[in-house]
Amino acid sequence: MLSILSCSKKDPCEGLDEIDISYYVNLDEVQKQLLPYRGNETLVFVSNKGDTARLVGTGSLQEYRKLKLMYPKTGHEVCPRDVYHSYQFLAAEYKGDNPKFNQLVVTIFKDRWSDPSLRFDFNKSYSYSHLNWLDGISITALNDPRFFPFKFFYRGDSVTTTKITLFETSSSQDSSYLVYLPFKGIIGYQLDSTTTFTLTEL
Repeated sequence: MLSILSCSKKDPCEGLDEIDISYYVNLDEVQKQLLPYRGNETLVFVSNKGDTARLVGTGSLQEYRKLKLMYPKTGHEVCPRDVYHSYQFLAAEYKGDNPKFNQLVVTIFKDRWSDPSLRFDFNKSYSYSHLNWLDGISITALNDPRFFPFKFFYRGDSVTTTKITLFETSSSQDSSYLVYLPFKGIIGYQLDSTTTFTLTEL
C-alpha cells in the first residue's frame, strides 16, 4: 500500500483556473475623458407634449469587464484551458420614474485594435453597430456630425448632431432614436414620430 501511494502523482492541473486571460484591453486616462459623463449628473428632459423625464446618476462611474474567447481548448495540452482577452468597460448610469424615459446607460470601451467606442442602453433598447462585436459606435464617428448628419432644435438653435438608432432587446427592430451632440452627450430622445424629449438641464 505504501509503495502504491508513493508512486501516485499530484494532478498537475489542480488549482488552475479553467480559463486563461492572455491579454487585457484597457482605456488610458485620456481615452476615459472621452466619456461625456461622470455618473453624478442629473439629466432633465422635457417632451414636446409637456411631460418631464428626470434621470439621476448613480453617483460615479462603474467599471466592469467582458471576456472574449480567442482560443478554445483543444484537449492536447497538459492542462487544457480556454484563452480569453479581457476588455475594460466604464459606464455612467441614470434612472428616473417616467416610464417613457426612465433609464440611460452610456458605456465607453475599446477593442484591441480600434479607437474607443460608446454604447447606449436605454429603457429596453440599445445602440448597435454591425462593425463592432461589442455593440458600440466609434467615438470618432459620433463626434464628427458629417458621419451621421441630423438637424435638431436645441436651446433656441438648429444644431447638426448625430441620430443614434435604438433596437429593442426583445425584437431587434428599430424602435426609437437618441440624439447625441458631439462631446456633450445625449440632448434628445425621439420616442416616436410625434413625441420628442429635449435636454433642458444637465
